[in-house]
Amino acid sequence: MGIEYILVIASAMLFGLMPILARQIYAMGGNPLSLCAYRFIFCLPFLYFMAKRKSEGPLGVSMGEAKKILLLSVGCATTPFLLFQSYPYFSSGTATTIHFVYPILVLLGSVLLFHAKMTGTKALCTALCAAGILFFYTPGEKAGTVGIFLAFSSGVAYAFYVLYYTKSGLSRLDSYKLSLYLSVFSAAGLFCCRGGGTDDSVYDADRLGAYNRLFVYGVGACHRIFPDGSPLGRA
Repeated sequence: MGIEYILVIASAMLFGLMPILARQIYAMGGNPLSLCAYRFIFCLPFLYFMAKRKSEGPLGVSMGEAKKILLLSVGCATTPFLLFQSYPYFSSGTATTIHFVYPILVLLGSVLLFHAKMTGTKALCTALCAAGILFFYTPGEKAGTVGIFLAFSSGVAYAFYVLYYTKSGLSRLDSYKLSLYLSVFSAAGLFCCRGGGTDDSVYDADRLGAYNRLFVYGVGACHRIFPDGSPLGRA
């Protein structure tokens, strides 16, 4: 088994820990906005190292590319924020299941907005994806309208992320460099939303424990930022 397969398996395991770590951080006084902001912050040293080591050419981008990356970062940042906001309303498993409506939205967006051809295979995939989401529904579980709306909105945000990345030409940009700028813009935007990062109510309890979990979470989040191939498949 090659190193790339091991890394994919490890990233999937870290993704599975996401709801557990998020709930532990919430219990320590954290909130979804700060969780997302620090998640991108802790990615930066690793992304910079990889971009510096593996990117071809300079790390700078043109003004046109920066504007496109800024817009793409809206989908990159709001996706986890909306998903994390939905956790208090019902189980994280249900929230994640609703979030995974995004493949359907990507396909429909491609057909309706970009006039892609709806083939029989695509139609079958859409039906199977919808059926899979329904099969994960737990009868009797309480799910408020707000929670469903937030989880579904996270899927919409991620569908925008996928479509804009594909159609904007950013897919031709070096993936390491794009990942670095995405993380910078996403972190900056989230910190601006929380008052420039001056709100010190993020961790009212075990601050060190919360930062440790965020560090693990941030490093694990590196795998889903990479927009080259499979990394687009996680929120």
